[in-house]
Amino acid sequence: MSDLRKQNLANAEYFGYEAQSNQLVEECAELIQAVSKYRRAAAKGEDEKLIALSNLVEEIADVEIMIEQIKHLLQIQDE
Repeated sequence: MSDLRKQNLANAEYFGYEAQSNQLVEECAELIQAVSKYRRAAAKGEDEKLIALSNLVEEIADVEIMIEQIKHLLQIQDE
């Protein structure tokens, strides 16, 4: 297990399900907003599209981190 994954799971344990499920909701909302902005930016030009894509990638990563924590806390297996 990587050090980053260990730290992520330690964060989950420290803050607990209630706090981390609230954080997941916030991160999902930010991802939805980033998807919408990317869709609009794609029509505006390459510079706007690249900025929006960078933000979208960041929000996807944030949601993935929080999903990993929730899966850990609820003992949900990848299978």
